[in-house]
Amino acid sequence: KASAKLGNVSAQLTLAGYYEGAAGSDRNLGLAARWFLAAAKQGAAAAQVAMGEKYLHGYGVDQDYEHAVYWLKKAASQDHPGAIASLGWCHQNGYGVKQDLEVAYAHYLRAASLDHPGACYNLGLMYATGMGRPRNNKEALTWLRKAAKRGHKQAQLQIGVMYEQGLGVRADALRAAEWYRKAAVQDYSKAQYNLARLYARGRGVPQDYGEATELYRKAAVQRYDKAQYQLGIDRKST
Repeated sequence: KASAKLGNVSAQLTLAGYYEGAAGSDRNLGLAARWFLAAAKQGAAAAQVAMGEKYLHGYGVDQDYEHAVYWLKKAASQDHPGAIASLGWCHQNGYGVKQDLEVAYAHYLRAASLDHPGACYNLGLMYATGMGRPRNNKEALTWLRKAAKRGHKQAQLQIGVMYEQGLGVRADALRAAEWYRKAAVQDYSKAQYNLARLYARGRGVPQDYGEATELYRKAAVQRYDKAQYQLGIDRKST
């Protein structure tokens, strides 16, 4: 703490990380924000991103989109991929800036070129949904696969959905199950629910009500409402 007070950036980041990740009463998001801010003011890109995200979501500080954009721009000027991707999100949704899907797309492209999986995922969604881009499922899959290969669970889920529904690819329940499983093992409730559905119906996997119920339970524990509803139905039918 002494080094942090003397302006040592590494010590400030370490202290901020401690307060943010500590368990129990030691956890203090306000103090974490204080030390991230100290490091951010000295030009540390990681701290600038942290402050941008805190203001964006209201973690340890009052939510303030304009302050979020201010710090994200500082980090983006240092080519921080996370900051660039988050700026894309701000432009996509009009947080602290005028909503502009073209600018969002440009930020996502830049972040994707720096191997940011979240940016690849957002590019995939833009093409999949026709948001700011012509709808193109094959192009969507190209970007989603880039994110999924880096372990991005939402991208893995979306690829599973596209295989299950035959969007941009030939419908293939086996491949859908494989992609759902990749996300499910990361404790992603939506993927656990989708994989449970396949087990319950015997689509792409052997029919297994026990496995389906276990997956529904895992999703329900995370308060995924569809899984909770399904478990309620299953209990009534037994």
